[in-house]
Order: sequence, then structure tokens, then C-alpha cells
Amino acid sequence: MTQLLSTRVGITREQRNQRVSESINRRAEQQLRLQQTVQGLSVDAIAYYIVGLVGIVIAISVPVIVVLTAFALSRVRHKGCR
Repeated sequence: MTQLLSTRVGITREQRNQRVSESINRRAEQQLRLQQTVQGLSVDAIAYYIVGLVGIVIAISVPVIVVLTAFALSRVRHKGCR
């Protein structure tokens, strides 16, 4: 009788341990998915800001290039007229 009770307690304990283990595995999978999502969003955010910075640099450099080109052409014309 004692052995039967001991076996039953052991089986119950093993079942509980199995459920705990499955719960831990589910949580680990959820954490991994969350980590991958956060990493993907970080890459997207960095790319978004880099594209924004490139856009700002282009927006600033185009007028500067136009002004410098106009100035250079003006100097060439003035030298050519003399």
C-alpha cells in the first residue's frame, strides 16, 4: 500500500514537473519572438533615421551646389568679358 501511494505521489510530481517545464518552454519561445520583433523594429528605426539624415543632407547640399555653380559661372563670365 505504501509503495502504491509513493508511486502515485511520484507520478503526480512528474506530471506537475512536466507542466512546469512546458510552461517554461512556452515562455522562452515567447521571449525569443519578442526579442526578434524588437530587433527587427530597431533595424527599421535605424534605417528610417539614416534615410531621413540622407534626405536632409541632400536637401541642404543641392542649394549649396546650385549657389556655388552660379557663383563659379559668374566669375568665369566676368573673366571672359575682360
